[in-house]
Amino acid sequence: MTMAEYEYVVKDFDSLSEDARQALAEFVDGAQIIEIVTSHAHGVVETSVSYLRDGKVYDVIYDETTRKLLGGSDPAVFDRVIAVLPESGRAAVQVLPPEKIRKIKIKHDDKDNREYVHLHTIDPEGNISNRKLELDGRSKH
Repeated sequence: MTMAEYEYVVKDFDSLSEDARQALAEFVDGAQIIEIVTSHAHGVVETSVSYLRDGKVYDVIYDETTRKLLGGSDPAVFDRVIAVLPESGRAAVQVLPPEKIRKIKIKHDDKDNREYVHLHTIDPEGNISNRKLELDGRSKH
């Protein structure tokens, strides 16, 4: 039997758990919060916050079950997510200029429930590509 998967909009940042507020505050402080969504799926609870800062919309995703940052589209988030990867994984997600990271997220594989990195990059022409990598940097098959 599979667990129900559902998500809902959270109306107020202050109604999030203390752990979630502490983990997310450094990214959303001083920004205009656009939307907060909490998802229950695959046995975990993830909270995603979309926010506006300096004319750009960003998001950050936090896993309330494991109490770790999973990803987002803010460059400050990239650094934090990449920092927890093994050295080989960190090396694999580093992109060479002029290509830039657009979004990164640590995800759970539905087949074996292992974590992997889903990396979206953008080139100077605006083309977006993505790669799925094992946490150690090997290509995910």
